[in-house]
Amino acid sequence: MGLTQTRIFTKKIFDNYAKEFGERKALKLIENVYNSNTIIETLKIWYKQNYIPTYQDFQKAVGTINWFVFSKRETTAVGMIIMLAKWDEQINSRKKLLTETQTIQIAYNTLTWLKFYIDELLEFKLSTEHSFKNNPISVIINNLLTGSYTSVKGIKYAILNDPAESLLKNIQIPHSTLNIASYVGDELTGGTWNHILPFFFEKSAQYNKFSFDKDIDYSIEVTGALEVNSDRSGAIFSLSLPSRIRTPIKPTQLVKQSFHCSCVIDANGISFIHRATGWMLLLGGNVDEWEVS
Repeated sequence: MGLTQTRIFTKKIFDNYAKEFGERKALKLIENVYNSNTIIETLKIWYKQNYIPTYQDFQKAVGTINWFVFSKRETTAVGMIIMLAKWDEQINSRKKLLTETQTIQIAYNTLTWLKFYIDELLEFKLSTEHSFKNNPISVIINNLLTGSYTSVKGIKYAILNDPAESLLKNIQIPHSTLNIASYVGDELTGGTWNHILPFFFEKSAQYNKFSFDKDIDYSIEVTGALEVNSDRSGAIFSLSLPSRIRTPIKPTQLVKQSFHCSCVIDANGISFIHRATGWMLLLGGNVDEWEVS
């Protein structure tokens, strides 16, 4: 996956700091943040607690480092932004506590509070807001809000994460189409399902006794209403596995829909998550190359 907006923004602020105060001092700043035992232990606690920090939390943590005690406010600001990037990389990227938009907002709040790098902040915010309006994820979410079926072509990669089996697997997907809808009773269809549904079948005890037939056009049904973030940076709705399964004995057989999951659409791609077990299948990696219609 590519760099998050938070990491891109952090690099921009750090580069500006290095130009103003010198590369040597900038590198010393990073060294003090990364080697701080307080910050290391704080991040461990936040990981266990699924904690979403505020700029005040970052200020308290960075303020415990002796090197920052007599530093200028610009230095403290950059130190706090770097700690935010560490939280995003070590915790948020794994636990999905905040969207990219929500995470970058903490960086905006930090700099606004300290009243530094405001011009850089506004420039970055305007550029990302403009690009987001036209990116594939934004188009998908806007289409779903209007009730339109959305076709996604060009999905090449998937990542399967199954904590119960300590499994992390990269999957390559042949050229195909994923059709997405979000009204209750709608079905998600398309050739892409034939490449990823076997992993759903394997996970569900109700379904793994049936052989997966690649010649059948399987679907997955929407069972929960669409919910969208206020800034339209992410969306979520509930799904269930298909109820008609081919068996060796009968052409088709009705199966109780026992395997439910959530579909999450955000900057990382399209994720299918079984929250009870932590099982997740993420379609992503080349989101910027997707063709959405």
